[in-house]
Amino acid sequence: TNSNLTTMAARLALAVLFVVVPVLAQIPPPGSCGYVHVTPLPPQTNINGDDLVHFPSPSSQDCLQRCCGDAQCDGFTFTSYQPAPGPADCPSGTTCCWLKTGSVDSHSPEANVTSAIVAHPPAPPPPTPLPPNRPSGVPASTDCRVRQVALLLAEKLRPDAVHAVHDALQMTTLCNATAAASAGTAGLRPRHLSSGANPSGRIAVYVDGDRGSDTAPGTKTSPVRSVKQGLELTRASTVPTPATIFIKAASKPYELAAPLFLGPADSGLAITSYTSQDANGRGIHDDGGDGQRAVLSGARTVKPLWQQVSLPGRSDALKVFMAKNIQGNFTTLSVGGRRQVLARHPNANTETGHYPDGTNAYAADWQLPPNATADTRIVISTTNRTEWVKMFGKGVGGGSMSAFYEYIKGNSADRFQPPLCPGPARSCCSNAASVGSGLYCGVPASMSFNATAALGASVASALLGNRTGSWTPSPLMAVHGWWSAPVWYNLIFGVGSVALDAATGTLALNFSRGGNQASQGARSLSHWWLEGDLGLLDTGGEWYHENGTLWYALNGTDTAPPNEVVLSEKLSLINVVGTPSAPVRDVTIENVDFAHTAAGMLEPFEALGGGDQAIHRGGAVFAEGVERFTLRGADFVDIGGNGVVISGYSRDAIISDTTLVRFGAAAIVVAGHAELDWLRAENIPINTTIANNVAHDGGVYLKGYFGPLVLAKQQAAHIVGNLFFNTPRSALLFNDGALGGDVVENNLGFNTNRDTQDTGVVYTYDRLVFKFLGPDGQPTVVPQPRVLKNNMFLANYHTIWPIDHDDGSSYYLDQDNVLVYAGTKSFLGGHNMTTRGNLFLWPNLAGWETAAMLYSSVVNASGYNEFWHNNTVVLGAAPAATRRGYLDLQPCNLDSLTDPPTLLLANNTIYVPAGSSPDSVAAIHCGKGQPVSFADWQKSGHDLGSSLVMGLPSDDEIVHRAMALLGLQQK
Repeated sequence: TNSNLTTMAARLALAVLFVVVPVLAQIPPPGSCGYVHVTPLPPQTNINGDDLVHFPSPSSQDCLQRCCGDAQCDGFTFTSYQPAPGPADCPSGTTCCWLKTGSVDSHSPEANVTSAIVAHPPAPPPPTPLPPNRPSGVPASTDCRVRQVALLLAEKLRPDAVHAVHDALQMTTLCNATAAASAGTAGLRPRHLSSGANPSGRIAVYVDGDRGSDTAPGTKTSPVRSVKQGLELTRASTVPTPATIFIKAASKPYELAAPLFLGPADSGLAITSYTSQDANGRGIHDDGGDGQRAVLSGARTVKPLWQQVSLPGRSDALKVFMAKNIQGNFTTLSVGGRRQVLARHPNANTETGHYPDGTNAYAADWQLPPNATADTRIVISTTNRTEWVKMFGKGVGGGSMSAFYEYIKGNSADRFQPPLCPGPARSCCSNAASVGSGLYCGVPASMSFNATAALGASVASALLGNRTGSWTPSPLMAVHGWWSAPVWYNLIFGVGSVALDAATGTLALNFSRGGNQASQGARSLSHWWLEGDLGLLDTGGEWYHENGTLWYALNGTDTAPPNEVVLSEKLSLINVVGTPSAPVRDVTIENVDFAHTAAGMLEPFEALGGGDQAIHRGGAVFAEGVERFTLRGADFVDIGGNGVVISGYSRDAIISDTTLVRFGAAAIVVAGHAELDWLRAENIPINTTIANNVAHDGGVYLKGYFGPLVLAKQQAAHIVGNLFFNTPRSALLFNDGALGGDVVENNLGFNTNRDTQDTGVVYTYDRLVFKFLGPDGQPTVVPQPRVLKNNMFLANYHTIWPIDHDDGSSYYLDQDNVLVYAGTKSFLGGHNMTTRGNLFLWPNLAGWETAAMLYSSVVNASGYNEFWHNNTVVLGAAPAATRRGYLDLQPCNLDSLTDPPTLLLANNTIYVPAGSSPDSVAAIHCGKGQPVSFADWQKSGHDLGSSLVMGLPSDDEIVHRAMALLGLQQK
């Protein structure tokens, strides 16, 4: 049948036909038209297409939504049968919807009809599934017992986080287990909030955002209203006196008009929340507070005057609202306590999706700067490691490491601040482009692509509209690109200008900033997305802002626009800044929460040197030039950049009992400054304590090279009792091998590398040599050992190693850890490392064709002083065709005890599943040849005192051993 009914007789004949021929197709449900491109036809135009289905319909809008809900529908004709009757199910006086499929290009005039062509875009690929949370081959019952140990460790360290850890470990899905009954305090964190009583000898100022006034004296009975005014009152005394600012938990967050700056004159200041009586604090809620603690916010809450609008190329089914007079340069927008998505293509939510979801694999043309020239590396040969000079020779660079201090200044390094890229070729010039006879170690200056081919016809049409030639886009327009071979990092570029070649349809995006979020260069990016233009707003939950006008598309479940929106504008909230000669001393911030700072991904970034990282040296809380700075009991939610940054000169800082969630880059950064090859004591943090913190679901914008904790050019940090999980890359990063003296103990890390590949829960580098004063006061390049002990790390998702000692990492002691799903690594010249007393569970089943230990170094440059002893290894039944096994040694000469020279293995116990082949499961992969059996390995003089045990230990034995290493009480 066809709705091209031009005569009464034809209609009557079809009416009879419809009496005897039932409609077999099912009426599609209403669908969202946000993704489709709708082309209305002129009034009184019928589509002579093949009918998919017809049914009574109250309106053309309902007909459109039914078409949007059926991927086979290519258009519709909405017909009013009045006065003549139509089919039996669309009698006279009713209206009928005819959905069309196939060719919809043939049209004819017809009275009382409304028609439109509906172009469905290609179906988006399904979300990319994460690899199994439990690697294949791991026995489920034993694995659940081990996960329960992780849960008990979380309960010991932070009982308030047990439910979050339970969910992240997928205890219900994988183990059919509910949250531990013993976690009765889960969700509660004792904070002993102040009742406002002021110790004698201190100035007390009270702030109350609900009933205070900034003309008041700031007493408990007559408080001020703003935190800024409270700070000013503490400075009013002519005699320096320690002061406490008591901030009352208000009905809404304290939205700071400007960040608070504390200097040396504020030494001794304490800032804390208070209530009418002491109370236990709950974990921060999505609205930024739970009524128990004061919340400092970098956002501004506004109440838009909305009006519904229609956007070209989008159907009315996408409910878009517009509000004028919304001023400001905000980078994120939140509704109901959750960030919404800046209009983008392809559509995705970077907070909840995982690479490559929401990326475009279209091969764009990435162009270097037109004046790009080869970079010149500068070498300071007087700063060298004599043992590495022999390994790598006296030439510039050593592939992954350098025997000297070397750097690039200017040219491609101009994207950093300062304009330096310290490190060997691996740090600065990986993925570099050839320019002349050298390498340009920078990033593209522009990209171009055919708009229709890359974005699809409907998105390209909406984006371009009537634009021609060149134009300046909104400051929000940016390109996010991924370097992926394998997936290591993403870069973000701000778009400064756009040009359209109308003849070819080529769109060129010229970058004006960014591309500096990693030290490595990039010839091109394999996957990317575009954001920040009204033409990209095409699905619910997206927003856009330009020239004082805000647009917002309703989510599918919303019936009205939000009464208020939260606009994040401030990059930082509190800055504590002194100098080495005039430090800020004894400032304490306790039980105050922080929320909604701006996403500063296009701010200046600094190449750290020695690793692949670059950082923005700023955060919600920033401290430099401080002594005994303490941040305790704070919650950080929806921080757009870094949470806490300890920078430069710092002594004895403490960050403890905080919770950081949905942060944009890193949770905590501890980073000193270098004077080229010199790390001077006055420029570095020393003795930083990071204890009992919880950080998860961060790296929202920077998913490569950032984890919860980043340490660089610092000394003697004590990292104890923290929980790190659900991260896009590593959980803990040591960016360089300088100084040392750190202790990492009793931490829990898992669910790392969910967006990237090729790294570990803990990730370490030692590519670049720094010079500093040793304990004897003399210049040295030899650090104090770093100790990692009594931790539990699970190498699931894309994680390859629990502890990844990459690229020359040296001077580590890994002792008494519980390491699950993968083993350890010594790579490319690493030396002076000891691995002892650890429990390895199934190290040959996950990772990257891994063994319990990977020892890989450059030819004729093997490491030395490496010991691997008294470890317990529980192997799984791995396929023999891979390099999985007990050991993977590269290079290796079985007949020579000097190659590897002083890698000494002894007194290890290796368990092999009963019934499996020990020669396969416990193989030693010696170089590139055939695997060597454990028996032949020992006959060659290796692994003296070690034993191979057929049959696995019982679950109880494994759990008992793990709990003993973690200091957990046996239950």
